[in-house]
Amino acid sequence: MLSEQRHLKPLLALAAFASCNGFSSTAGSEDLECALAFDSWRGSWRIGFVSDDEKEVMFNTFCERRKKVMAHNADPRHGWTKKLTGPYAHLKDRARYFATGHVHPDNETALLQRVDKFIRHDHADEDEERRRQLAPIPASVDWQPVLPPVIDQGACGNCWAVTSAETGYGSFLTQKATNVDDPEPWILNRQLSFQQLTDCDSSNYGCNGGNYLQAFKWIEANHGTNGLWCTSDQYPQHSPPGQGTCASMTCSRPTWVYGSHCVEFTQGDDAFISAMKTAVAQQPVAVVIKSCCLDFDYSGGILQDTHCAATVDHAVVIVGYGRDHSGTDYWKVKNSWGSWWGEQGHFRVRQKQGNSADVCGIKSWYPCYPTPVGYPNEPH
Repeated sequence: MLSEQRHLKPLLALAAFASCNGFSSTAGSEDLECALAFDSWRGSWRIGFVSDDEKEVMFNTFCERRKKVMAHNADPRHGWTKKLTGPYAHLKDRARYFATGHVHPDNETALLQRVDKFIRHDHADEDEERRRQLAPIPASVDWQPVLPPVIDQGACGNCWAVTSAETGYGSFLTQKATNVDDPEPWILNRQLSFQQLTDCDSSNYGCNGGNYLQAFKWIEANHGTNGLWCTSDQYPQHSPPGQGTCASMTCSRPTWVYGSHCVEFTQGDDAFISAMKTAVAQQPVAVVIKSCCLDFDYSGGILQDTHCAATVDHAVVIVGYGRDHSGTDYWKVKNSWGSWWGEQGHFRVRQKQGNSADVCGIKSWYPCYPTPVGYPNEPH
């Protein structure tokens, strides 16, 4: 009897919730199902409310979105799925918490003249060491397991800083680790601070946007605050995410970069993909996309929709590529909207080939990474 009572308690609580909000308590009704989903989601994310009126608004917003998610998942033509989760599922203005932040440089021509090397398919193997390391190009690559956890940039438009730090660490990892699948402890402690870039990089605009090419050149010219780029534990992310005054500090484990390499995006589609694979096989690569192709409720699968006419506005990191069971070639991309979003904070997008559309606009601006990366007195 005691066991039965324990199982009845949550059902009674749910019925009371539905009754108090004017919903039918008939088993299997949409209202009751959504009440169950809402109550479970709110408990998981510890979402509170200050009044019954606020709770009703939250509930109605949640249920409207839940219906759209279910309708999307019922249509097999999409090839990717949605899930209503995360701390913003109940907010009418949730878009502001999915910040972007890429801004094209004012003098792009001058900035590109300072790029050390452009990677093209027709001379991607001119570097003998790279050719020896990367030929043939691997069929699939995935850097996710050896990279830092996914960042949640919140309402701060500093995606440019996050991608700069991610690719900076990627350069350091691939150049210095004896085995990238099992890096030495001193390398794992070299995760670089995107917050320092957000606060200190005067060539960009902090939470109001920027771009990674300017960030790479700022680091090259200034070597970070007081001459050095700090690690993320020395200069951590602000809470809540945002921009602060540039801290005056000396890093005990400094890092610097000397230049950047970029993939020439104006070459043909097949050549671009080959050059990109050459670069991504070597290390993670920063790229800018159209954020309108990303759904706030995306949970998995390969994005293939092309109904997105905006310009590129969001910097992300390509951490791999591959082919799924249906034969679709994709890029694996690390986002900065939290690990709860998408595929553990990542998404996959179909590669542009032949006459297919450029999903998310990946082939719209220069994919780049900083190189080389180092710091004084490295262990030998």
